[in-house]
Parts: sequence; structure tokens; C-alpha cells
Amino acid sequence: MADNITIVPNQAELERQFAFVNSMIERYRSSAISMVNTAALQMNWEIGQYISMQLKSARWAQRLSATWQTI
Repeated sequence: MADNITIVPNQAELERQFAFVNSMIERYRSSAISMVNTAALQMNWEIGQYISMQLKSARWAQRLSATWQTI
């Protein structure tokens, strides 16, 4: 019969291991949130820039003016 010895960590070691895994999850979660916020900011900036450029064109200005007159 083979000797199957399983070593069970004590409570303090289990808590340390759990804290380590939890810190990894939190670090990646924070990184993901930061990347999403950066992408959203970039998207909004580019949309604003595009709209600003289009409003300077006569075509958009005329269309917008006509739309506002009907409201």
C-alpha cells in the first residue's frame, strides 16, 4: 500500500494564501477598470473632436440650424 500523505495547512497559512490570491484578483480588477476608463475617455475625446470638426463644416451647421428651428 502506498503512503499517501496529505499535509493540510493550518488556518493561518490558509488565510495567508487566500489573501495572496485575493490581492492578485484586486490588482487585476483595478487594472481592468483603469483600462476601461482610459478607453472610454479616449472614445469620448475622439467623438467630441469629430463632432467639433463637423460643426465647423457648413453642411453640419446648416443641418443643425434647420433641426433646431423645427424643435
